[in-house]
Amino acid sequence: MLESSCLRLCPWADTPHSSAGLPTAPCRDIVHGATNSRLGFVYRRPTRLPFLKPIALELYEGDDASYLCSVRRSWCLPFGWRVRDAEDKVVGSISGSWILDAGDRPVAFLRHASAAKVSFCGIDGAEWAELTRQDGGGVFTFTGVPDDNPFLRMLLLAAAVLQADRGP
Repeated sequence: MLESSCLRLCPWADTPHSSAGLPTAPCRDIVHGATNSRLGFVYRRPTRLPFLKPIALELYEGDDASYLCSVRRSWCLPFGWRVRDAEDKVVGSISGSWILDAGDRPVAFLRHASAAKVSFCGIDGAEWAELTRQDGGGVFTFTGVPDDNPFLRMLLLAAAVLQADRGP
């Protein structure tokens, strides 16, 4: 999934993904931008307090629903969301408009071009990815992110998943 240059984040649906053996909860399919083939999905982990916003999202990829990463609300500094890989190692965090690496150093930031479009830029200002929100989801495109850094791509995808919910 991280190797694809264009991904479509589908709207949330209450469909269980039985292949992953997860309890029924909202899921968002992630499909290839050109072929519409399903590459994975985002699972909104149920909370014990239903009036709270979700505190954990999990990303799965492939037909076998391999666990890719989690995005969990962080209650300590920096406030925002912590991204952990499949081995539960911190990859980085998303705090406001900043994307931070595992050492909490800024690596990218969000630039809101319009209500429907968000650019993900490196510290030097170069655009690495773009999200166009539409129909309860969005189209996420890697435009210039370094291909040799899958953890950076993971962080950008996690930020896109969070941004897609903010809607135009």
